[in-house]
Amino acid sequence: SLVDERSAGYAALGLARELNAPVLLVCTSGTAVLNLSPAVAEAFHQCIPLVILSADRPREKISQFNNQVINQNAPYFNHSKGFFEMPFELRTESELKQALMSVGLLLDEALGPDAGPVHVNVPLLEPLYELLPEPLHLFQLPPRTSFGEEAYGVFDGDLSSRKMMLMLGMGNYDQEVEQVLGDLSSRYELVAITENISNLRSEHGISNPELVLAGASTSELETLAPDLLISFGGQVVSKRLRLFMDSLEDLERLEIQGEATKAIQALFSKQATGDGNKQNHFLESWKTIEKREADRAFNYTTQAPFSNLTAIQKVLSMAPAPCTVHLGNSSVIRYSQLFPAREGMRYFSNRGTSGIDGSVSAAVGAASVSEGLHLLIVGDLSFVYDSN
Repeated sequence: SLVDERSAGYAALGLARELNAPVLLVCTSGTAVLNLSPAVAEAFHQCIPLVILSADRPREKISQFNNQVINQNAPYFNHSKGFFEMPFELRTESELKQALMSVGLLLDEALGPDAGPVHVNVPLLEPLYELLPEPLHLFQLPPRTSFGEEAYGVFDGDLSSRKMMLMLGMGNYDQEVEQVLGDLSSRYELVAITENISNLRSEHGISNPELVLAGASTSELETLAPDLLISFGGQVVSKRLRLFMDSLEDLERLEIQGEATKAIQALFSKQATGDGNKQNHFLESWKTIEKREADRAFNYTTQAPFSNLTAIQKVLSMAPAPCTVHLGNSSVIRYSQLFPAREGMRYFSNRGTSGIDGSVSAAVGAASVSEGLHLLIVGDLSFVYDSN
């Protein structure tokens, strides 16, 4: 039980992210519901399944100067996968079954291929403190809907002569994705962007795009420009990368959704396979500059005087692995992009909305259900926002 709903919401987000499972949030009525909003918005943009169960009062109590009463009809309208309000009075077992079926469908929506938070509102009448009667109906969720390959769509254009960038945003990708990248890199002119918060260490990817683009010359930038951008997953941190993509007038963009391995395989399913021994000049260009600029950054930070930058570099390089690293927003997450992601480390940050609040609570929530080491790097102002 966390008394501050804003912190409770982010703690639930951290729990769900660590467990890779839905987490239920229960709150009272009134402003308690609104205080969950920042975490709900963050969960929506990170595709994390939170289930909010809020108490409410009957409709006729709204705007009648009653305590803890506001209009709780879909308060997270733009940042949730759905809303359902339990009927105030259920007169028959059939009505109860129908209401619970609606809740079941909402839960199925929360757990779908594009997961996210959902909200169930429960109006209650006085008295609130009596023993509950025995259940009238034991509800069981219907079987989950299965989503086949057709849900991801297929690209019909020829990709064999394209310079492609696969931008894997914030996520927690598995080794299957790494295997798929290896196969595609041997058949196409393709480079993958895999920042630390994508949690995908790959020799076929670029984990420090900010460094590469900051150090590349004008002529080198021309060789680094793709003609097809395929984006998948959540946010990317690198501002230079976004500006670079926006500067390419003829860049074709393709956004894919769904489970990563199946979505990427479906995208290339109609393409000619080739012999798998193609030299990937596009990836080599990116890798050469990344190696050069990473060495330059390392030499600079080892000689630079003590500062926030050097402190973060030392902590990230010396923290014992395995470890889960929670990065605050603003300067902390941006400094972390200047150093290579390490094997055995997982990296998380609230980049769905990039808010200053919630970093501490999300880290505490994740650590509370984990036996492993969790490391939080956060600025002083962000800590004060979330000190509850």
